Amino acid sequence: MNALRFTVVLGWLLMFAAGFAAGMFASGRGAPQEETYLGTLAEKYDLRPDQVARIRDLLDQERARIDTVLDGVEGQVKDEIQAARRATQEEIRLVLDDGEQRRRFDEDLQLGR
Repeated sequence: MNALRFTVVLGWLLMFAAGFAAGMFASGRGAPQEETYLGTLAEKYDLRPDQVARIRDLLDQERARIDTVLDGVEGQVKDEIQAARRATQEEIRLVLDDGEQRRRFDEDLQLGR
């Protein structure tokens, strides 16, 4: 019975150690830190923690400004794409015969097909 108890305890300890090691690796403590711009600056210029925090804030603000620019560009591009699509649809409509073809085409456009 003692051998069985020892095996069970050893198994639990090994599982705990494996879980702990996996958690350390997943949290980044066991793995090398990813090289970042801020990390490079901090290392290269021996930045103090307050400087790192301020630069992190500046980089976050830059990221927000870039996102704003990209949102504006995306909206403009979408508008241009829709204008091009409408122009093409009108050109297609002119190719179709008057009557039934155009009527069905217009119906499909109304239904978003």
